[in-house]
Order: sequence, then structure tokens, then C-alpha cells
Amino acid sequence: MQWEEHISHGSNTFFAYNTEEIPAVPADMKKLSFLYTPASGLIFSKILHQLGYEPNCQIHFYDHSLVALKVIERIMSDWDGRDYPAFLRSMKDMETFKNFGRAEEQWKEFVSGFGGEEAWVDFFMKLKNNSDFHLHHCNLFDGELIYQPWAPSQREQPGASLFWMSNIFHYRYTAGYRSVGERMGEQKNLINGLKKREPDLYIYLCSALRKRDHKLNYEICKVRDYDIDKVQSPNFWGG
Repeated sequence: MQWEEHISHGSNTFFAYNTEEIPAVPADMKKLSFLYTPASGLIFSKILHQLGYEPNCQIHFYDHSLVALKVIERIMSDWDGRDYPAFLRSMKDMETFKNFGRAEEQWKEFVSGFGGEEAWVDFFMKLKNNSDFHLHHCNLFDGELIYQPWAPSQREQPGASLFWMSNIFHYRYTAGYRSVGERMGEQKNLINGLKKREPDLYIYLCSALRKRDHKLNYEICKVRDYDIDKVQSPNFWGG
């Protein structure tokens, strides 16, 4: 594990469970050699379970929240994969956790996606033994990520690289301190910066509301193929 801290102050929240959908994967997408993901819940493991991963997969956790990064460090270093709610309750920062109100019920729902808790534990322990993880303290809104040495870049590798952008640009709480124009501009700048660094990078993001149910629309595609004009900030803010 490598820890890189680029700024000295951050928020103090960790999202224990994730509500984002994992969309359909392009048919020609290879297993992952690199995953870039916010330090948020266990969605990284769902992504790697669904897409598959190459031996020695590099998992880069980035986040503005130091608490989130420290929790992920504990998960990857100390947790045996069993009874996630109890493990989180053992942490001193537990009072800052979000999406934890239905902890036991959500845990059962989560492990059912792997075929039950024993199958999940088997997957998780193999993942920890066959990957390296890295922690990066950064903020997608400051525009600095694409200049960091750990950011996606062209390299020789057996598998694909995926950058999970989260829903931060369309999140209802973000709307409280960032205007629509700011959020649209920052997301466009990030996508354009990633295109220049690694055109074959896959991005996993949300960009607009689905008209049929007013939920955020998620997709996975190569960054070079992404239509930048699709980036729009919806009037309804999803969590």
C-alpha cells in the first residue's frame, strides 16, 4: 500500500454503502489492470467482481475525505471480510458515516450479489492477495488530479484501466456550494484531461437524468469515445 497526501484538509465523511448502479460493460472490455475509485463503501469490489481483474491489479482509492481513506485502509489491511456492520462500528469515526441506517439489511443485500457471505469472503480475500492498493487525498473539483503522477496514463499492461468518477458532479449536497456552471465545467475539464492522458481509459460516470424514472444515468465507455456534450447537470439531484 502507498499513501499520498496532496492537501492537508478534507471532509470527514465515509459512505458505508453505495447506491450507484453498475451499468452494462462494453463487450470488448478486458479484465482490469487498474481501477481508480473514490474511497466509498465496497463498490470497488462489486466493480472488480463484475468486470474481473488481472493478477497484481492496481487499485487507486482517491477521496477528499481523510476519514474515508483511513476507513478504506483499515478495510484493505485489517478486515477479514465478515460482518461489515460490526467492523465499521468498531471504528472511532463511526458517527461520521453515511448510508448506515439499514446496515444489517444492506449487508445481506450486498453479499447476496456474490452468492452469500462465504462466497464474498472467498472473493475478497483472493482480491486482497492478488492486488495492490494505493490511497490518494485529492479533490476532483480542484483540477489537480490529472497532473498527479498516479493518475491514469498510457502504459503497457495486460488488462484495461477504469476510472470511476462517482456522482459527485450531480450530487445534491454538492449543489449547495457549487453552481451548475461550475460543476458542468469541472466535469468536462476532467474528462478532457483524462482523454489527453490515456485515450483508451474506460470511464464510469453519470451525466444526466433518465427521463423514465428521474434517476441518474450511469455508463461505462472509453473516454476517447465519450461525447463531451452529454455532460449536463440535472435539475433533480440524486444521492
